[in-house]
Amino acid sequence: MTIKNTVEKMNKRIGLFARVLEGARSRHAALAPFTDTPAILEALKAGSSLTHKERGAIVHAIIEEHRAHGGDYWQSLLCIAFEPALHKARRVASSTKKKARSSEDEMLDQEVLLAFTKAMRLDSVADSGDYAPVALVNATNRFFERTQRDERRRVRTKEIDYNKIQDDTLADCQGTNDPEAAAKVEKLLGSTDSEMLRDVLMSTVAGDESLADYIKRRMPDLSEAERADVYQRLRRQRYNALLRLRGSEMPGEEEVAA
Repeated sequence: MTIKNTVEKMNKRIGLFARVLEGARSRHAALAPFTDTPAILEALKAGSSLTHKERGAIVHAIIEEHRAHGGDYWQSLLCIAFEPALHKARRVASSTKKKARSSEDEMLDQEVLLAFTKAMRLDSVADSGDYAPVALVNATNRFFERTQRDERRRVRTKEIDYNKIQDDTLADCQGTNDPEAAAKVEKLLGSTDSEMLRDVLMSTVAGDESLADYIKRRMPDLSEAERADVYQRLRRQRYNALLRLRGSEMPGEEEVAA
């Protein structure tokens, strides 16, 4: 069954378990304002009026409930809310493979869903607080990529960087030696504040936007050289943030100088 079909099926059945939400609202302040499932799903959309931090707190509460009580409701809620991220992970796999048969496509979809459900139960995801959406998607990508790597282990392949976000290639952004551009970027970013870094992570990791597109959207007035420097700076800072979020599950990597 494909991701789309699975999520559609969950959408049809999730109302059967809605009473589970009632008890959780008293246990989590982040869930208290929501009286039904559609309200939560609407709040978790990228275009909702909630801040990244508020949406992160909701996802964290859902993960805590799923880890504590299990059941179909919380798992389905997360799968529905994160459907765009699941499709993004799946597209990455498609871009590295030859055209697959429909049966292989469905198998890859199920592997993405399995990786997502495994990520829900990780301590590092639960410990990430209101950064839970980023940690959840990052862990899903790692599990899925690990499965793909294991399947290809008989063939020598380039080692996968589990903190690299796919589709963030920017051909003309390889850094610059322009001192004026570098000085402007230093003034613009400095030591990037936590809210901006949160926005980068939510948009390019938990969301479906590439880092290149994010920079164009948020900083449209930059020159090509300035945009290249911003790209490299934010890419390093995002890499380090993902290393911190994932905890000690896969030790042996060090942060890079920002």
